[in-house]
Amino acid sequence: MAEHSDLKTNWITRTACLFFLICHCVSVDTGCDKCEIFGNFGKLPLSSPKTLWEAKSRADWEVEYSTYSNRQESVLETMEMLIDAQKGNHDPAKTQLLDHWNCRADNLGSLLAITASIA
Repeated sequence: MAEHSDLKTNWITRTACLFFLICHCVSVDTGCDKCEIFGNFGKLPLSSPKTLWEAKSRADWEVEYSTYSNRQESVLETMEMLIDAQKGNHDPAKTQLLDHWNCRADNLGSLLAITASIA
């Protein structure tokens, strides 16, 4: 049952990431002066790596999820971290984090990286 919850959370995250892309690239007017569209997007978790979304079966997904969730290396986890890494392109540590992110990102992740570079 935990896998179903994790998959549901991943879909919610992907939907929120897509909303971030739309809001950041298109002028969105909510009609509410007190509404802050981008308020907490910095804390938004980044989408899961491409290998999770391209798993061909539940068994493949479970293996990929286990590998992903048990990773030891430092990774970008939030939009704030991705934006910070994009702005710190002369810092070797941030460049390495960004390279690692770009290697594992799916199409949505690539769009997030592009959007983060103009944030």
